[in-house]
Amino acid sequence: MLQLGKLKLSGVAMLAPLERVSYVGFRNVCASNGACLSFTEMIRAKSITAMHGVINMIDSIDEGTPTGVQLLAATPSELRACLHTIEEQALSGCQPHWRNLSVIDLNFGCPKPEVAGQQLGPAMLKDPHTIASLFEVLAEFKSSSNLNIGAVGAKIRLGMDAVEMQSKVYLPVLEEANNHLDYLVVHGRHAAMKSSDLPLLDPIGEIKARAASSLAIIGNGNVSSADSAAHMMAYTGCDGVMVARAAIQNPWVFKDLSRVGPGGIILADKPLTDASEGLLPTLEEVNNAEQVCEEWESRFGKRTKNKYVTFRRLNFERLRQLIKTGEDVVVGNQVTRANKVHALKRKTL
Repeated sequence: MLQLGKLKLSGVAMLAPLERVSYVGFRNVCASNGACLSFTEMIRAKSITAMHGVINMIDSIDEGTPTGVQLLAATPSELRACLHTIEEQALSGCQPHWRNLSVIDLNFGCPKPEVAGQQLGPAMLKDPHTIASLFEVLAEFKSSSNLNIGAVGAKIRLGMDAVEMQSKVYLPVLEEANNHLDYLVVHGRHAAMKSSDLPLLDPIGEIKARAASSLAIIGNGNVSSADSAAHMMAYTGCDGVMVARAAIQNPWVFKDLSRVGPGGIILADKPLTDASEGLLPTLEEVNNAEQVCEEWESRFGKRTKNKYVTFRRLNFERLRQLIKTGEDVVVGNQVTRANKVHALKRKTL
């Protein structure tokens, strides 16, 4: 239903790159519930070139799950070297599973001090010249690579703060995206906004209205159900949605989101069969999903990072408690907060 470059996807809802979360097991669970595309967590381009341990975060060993890698690059030369390493390692057989990558994405959205504070991520939006050069490198790689890269794109915010947002620093970036990219993910917040602040839909709509017909616009921010996705798509005209915190809370949210079609239309031929409040899975579904994750961890062996295993154990235990008690309990860090199921406040573990 959604096309990004040469890549045809089965739906309109995709899983965001999520730190400490987006490993092959979790991505597989989301895909089996309807996520049309998923991403690794953000990886620094220079770390891939240096072949640091973070290369194991490119765990695209599941051929059946469309997967993208999200990169953080400071300069065109840094990005070019990284892409060369990815192709070389994939084709040489050193990292054969990297052949399964379908999408390459650039991060201009992470607001964390270790990113934005280094003038990377959203801090780069005010420098369209550098962004244009990065986009050119990405487009050139897609057209010349021997890897089967279906689409290249980027994820942006609306600026570093309200001043940058009001000056619309994102529009020059859009112009360059129109020339070089297949899609642009737009998070409807600037970097100084909190996750509790409502996302701003008008800028997403403005970007979609100015986007080339060849550039898909993906909306991001507080998408947690078919209704919220349909509203964002209908209001802004965006072509698809990206889901983050709601997927951490409950990967089965993609079952609901799979009911949304192009234009934000709720598809009548896909009735909702899960519990309407929260789309909670059954205990059997949770247990089966965790077993799937464990199997993928076993296949990837010692390269599966402990942070992913810890997240998997804590999050599935949280889901079991939610199903059994009707309360959402955050497990870990000696923090326990309870919320009624109908509220389903989204939290990042």
